[in-house]
Amino acid sequence: PDGILYTRDGALSLDATGILRNRTGFPVLDQGENPIQIGDAASARISINSRGAVSLLDDQGNREEVAQIAVVRVDDTTALSRRSDTTFELEAGIQDEVIEDPQLIVGSVEVANVNMMTEIGQMIANNRLYEVYHKNLKAYSSISEKQEQLGTIS
Repeated sequence: PDGILYTRDGALSLDATGILRNRTGFPVLDQGENPIQIGDAASARISINSRGAVSLLDDQGNREEVAQIAVVRVDDTTALSRRSDTTFELEAGIQDEVIEDPQLIVGSVEVANVNMMTEIGQMIANNRLYEVYHKNLKAYSSISEKQEQLGTIS
């Protein structure tokens, strides 16, 4: 990509060269804005904790921290524009701020802030209201036509 892209999507995987990538294939950056490279990824499991630390776990359960995912804050969210899928681009001249003590929710899926049942109910109610108004307009139109056929009294 041309510059840094931002995402909240935590579906990450390793490519064949050991670079940690997001769902769309872009490399995940560390706090130094470098792609996170996992050296011995073939023989170890990867763990990411709630602070964004990337660790390798070997067969004996030993943990070795190898990187820190860059977690940033953008004060003016209107300066973010959707790029593709779940990535966003920050307008030129706007700075992000690295969060020193981030709190990630690991192993969870972010859901929409919309209650589907409520919205479907509201959509049905709006559709019925539209039908009532449309029927009233037809009735007034019909009355107007009848009045024209009868003529006017002088």
